[in-house]
Amino acid sequence: MRDFATTNRLIAVHRIVGYLFVILFCIMSYSMSQKLAGVGMTGHPPTYLVFHIALVLALVPLLVWKILIARRYKQSQSSLKALGAAIVVVSFVLVAIPAFSEVLRSASPGSLGARLATSLIVAVCLIQCASVLRKSLKSPASKKIARLLEFLHRQTHSPDAEA
Repeated sequence: MRDFATTNRLIAVHRIVGYLFVILFCIMSYSMSQKLAGVGMTGHPPTYLVFHIALVLALVPLLVWKILIARRYKQSQSSLKALGAAIVVVSFVLVAIPAFSEVLRSASPGSLGARLATSLIVAVCLIQCASVLRKSLKSPASKKIARLLEFLHRQTHSPDAEA
């Protein structure tokens, strides 16, 4: 177990890094909104850009909510870890979308870069699906559903059901 001084230092570092993240996020959001306003959004923007903007707009309330809970609503601190994880995931996807888009745009069809990017995306999706499936099969609800299905199967295939 960590001592009290180490815990306080880690909390202070986390707070400083968090506020630096918020400042950087605000600067990036402002500069990108100015860039979009300068270009003019006539016509239909690409899908990845719309999704990127939606993620930015989703990240704002997550950040505000986490700061408010950490600073003002101490009774709700149990949700800080979940909010932090959501902020990390949204931020990662927010950065990954333009990165993968640029890799795919710059790669010629059938090239190693395009195949590598596609393989990486498919692998991540398969790993996530397998993880969700494994967790759902271990859950108590899935065991109850399996018992219910077994019961229904016995009821429909019993000699009394055919009469």
